[in-house]
Amino acid sequence: MYAGSFNHGTHGAHGIYGAPWLAHPLSAPGKRGRYEKIDTAAPFDVYRARPAPVPPSPHMTLLPLSISVFLPCHNEESAIGRLVRDLRELLPGVELLVVDNASTDNTYSEALAAGATVLREPRLGKANAYLTAVEWCQSDVMVMVDGDGSYPAVAVRDALRDYLREPVDLLTGVRTAAAATEAFRPMHQAGNTGFGYAFSLVMGVRPLDLFSGLRVMSRRFYKNVPVLSNGFELELELTLQAIDKAYHMREVPIAFGQRSHGTASKLRTFRDGFRILWCLLKLFRDYKPHRFFLIIASVLGALGLLAGSLPIYEYIQTSMVGRFPLAGLAAALEILAALVYLNGVSLETHRRGGREDFQLRVRASSPSTADMRLRAPATSEALGLGPA
Repeated sequence: MYAGSFNHGTHGAHGIYGAPWLAHPLSAPGKRGRYEKIDTAAPFDVYRARPAPVPPSPHMTLLPLSISVFLPCHNEESAIGRLVRDLRELLPGVELLVVDNASTDNTYSEALAAGATVLREPRLGKANAYLTAVEWCQSDVMVMVDGDGSYPAVAVRDALRDYLREPVDLLTGVRTAAAATEAFRPMHQAGNTGFGYAFSLVMGVRPLDLFSGLRVMSRRFYKNVPVLSNGFELELELTLQAIDKAYHMREVPIAFGQRSHGTASKLRTFRDGFRILWCLLKLFRDYKPHRFFLIIASVLGALGLLAGSLPIYEYIQTSMVGRFPLAGLAAALEILAALVYLNGVSLETHRRGGREDFQLRVRASSPSTADMRLRAPATSEALGLGPA
């Protein structure tokens, strides 16, 4: 509500030019103190109604964050029951969500008997189980942890406690083990290190544990990040998406031990290693198109120069071109190199627009990181994790 009056002249009871809403607000009886004067460049005084004070309510409290723990399982009947019971004891009030990923044993019944919410996913693949959990889960925070028992319940509790001290969009648990050669096989360690270096060449960031199976994610992360893989490439893709879309990330050390007795690793070193390498190459093409096609264009350009060097040398010496096929090949390679590079520039420009649209959509997601930081202390207190 705005009102105004000139500092000079008389305008009558109906205000300026007969408009009652422009009458001087202080001229009405009982109105003094309900309006405040604001500074403007207008040649008259402008007033607005003072906002009514809102008395503080004793019921206005910050609600704790809702948390779900997601456990993907494929034939883990020997481990899942005990892990669910341990998590229920250490994290009372947290939703435990088990996704039975095409198991052929009693994983479903063991998880159900232990008190977890169990979903079935017939499509084999860890990423497929993750997508099923994302569709179901509505919590503010989702923890993903392997259901084979290699990540003990205390590791989940410690990671969650660390997360609530400083909430981010993606927290990764970095595996540490006293008996690393037994719990974390040497070939897997070497592969993890090698892929980490390759990932840093592509994305410019060196993750400490690229394939960690313990992740803590905010709702705005797991609900907005697309996942196109279907197997063990899941962790690689989550890390890449977090970096590419500028989400807040942290890494913390966690306990890591032996798998539960009676379970076997689903990871095949060489087969899955080649799949992950191929996935990394495709992600390089899709998320860094300018750099990817620049490398290809540079190779083609170098081959074109190499093929054209001899015809050029002969032309300088004799003023004649005697190797037309080689000259034609060199010209074709140089044209192809230019086209490949321009394709990379076009794709990079298109991706920039996509990133801008994504950022605008994520800003509207709730709760924000700032809101989660306000609610984290209440969550820690509710779970008995100590001060956040």
